[in-house]
Amino acid sequence: MSFIKDAREFLRSVTTDAEVRPAAGSGDLSTAATSLAARRMAMYIAVSYVASAMSTCEVKTYEGGEPVKGDLYYALNYDPNPNQNASAFMVSLVERYFYDGAALMVQPVTHRNHFYIADGFGIEDRPLEPDGFTSVVVDGKTLARPISAADACYFKLEDKRVAKVVSDMYADLGEMLACAMDSYRLANGEKFILRKAHAPGGRRPEEQKTTDEVNDRLRPFIEGRNGVLPLHDGQDLVRLAPNGSGSSKDVIDIRRDIFDTTAAAFKIPQSMMYGNMTNSEDVVNQFITFGVDPIAVMIGKEMTRKFYGPRWSGGANRISIDTSKISHYDMFQVADRVEKLISTGTFSIDEIRDPLGADPLGTDFSQAHWVTKNYSLIQDALAQLMSNPSAGGGEKE
Repeated sequence: MSFIKDAREFLRSVTTDAEVRPAAGSGDLSTAATSLAARRMAMYIAVSYVASAMSTCEVKTYEGGEPVKGDLYYALNYDPNPNQNASAFMVSLVERYFYDGAALMVQPVTHRNHFYIADGFGIEDRPLEPDGFTSVVVDGKTLARPISAADACYFKLEDKRVAKVVSDMYADLGEMLACAMDSYRLANGEKFILRKAHAPGGRRPEEQKTTDEVNDRLRPFIEGRNGVLPLHDGQDLVRLAPNGSGSSKDVIDIRRDIFDTTAAAFKIPQSMMYGNMTNSEDVVNQFITFGVDPIAVMIGKEMTRKFYGPRWSGGANRISIDTSKISHYDMFQVADRVEKLISTGTFSIDEIRDPLGADPLGTDFSQAHWVTKNYSLIQDALAQLMSNPSAGGGEKE
């Protein structure tokens, strides 16, 4: 099973450990169910991190090099369709992208002002022409006509080499996990001896009777939480002490390896997978840089080429995903850095207020770029010194 197919199985059938059924004829979990349960949890955590982060991003639209908040901006940031807000829409896009290996954003002919993420679709290859998407399913309904690639945003997971590595790694770890669990159960499972005054003596009817007695009476009694076992004359049930040599450490370590492998594939810091972030700022910055920004850039580029096309005009008309709002800023902790950004003229006050979560003031003062007197061109400083030698410690006679 490939990485993408495994991911699809993972989230399409949300199965918890409690729902995994024992293998036929035994009380142990099957090898496939054991490894799949660990993979599902790891994949769910990784995908939910990326999807939740992307749902907080602002989709910015630019025309003529200036940010524009028109109908397209409103649709992508607030109301993409009647059944979803923008956050839920972005989550569904990211989930389809990872679980199915591709996501298709369509604008049905009958709903030209609305955008949807397709539940399913087929691809019709058209050499030297835009591909077509057939049997497109939206909200449980199949669209009547195919959609051209020119009229849809198609987001495809291209990292096939990573997918192959992760798939092979998962297969090996799954086998190791199953072996470790079997070893643990064998070493720590309860074992009993049923003593009988009269042995079957090799007679098949008697042997079958003993087997039936163990399966019908003893096994339910041992495996049940509460129970009463009547013993006949000459019978004695003796519990053997477990050898205690089995340890759950191997099982835990292998499950941790599955989580670490998933984190590496999604470029997510390992500490995030376990919810243990000692240096949260560095961890979040690493997550955004390597795990979120590439997805945001890919989505922005695809939307730009489909919504603007030849009108791109060297980037003057474009769509970009702003990931700066993923991080939470304490304005008192970043006050020194804010002061530097404003005092050097890099940003205006309004430009700084926006990522901090404060509304722009919209005044001439807040939209101007300011520079403190401590910053100036060296040429200007030398010219001033030459015009006034006595200033700043000129030459003494």
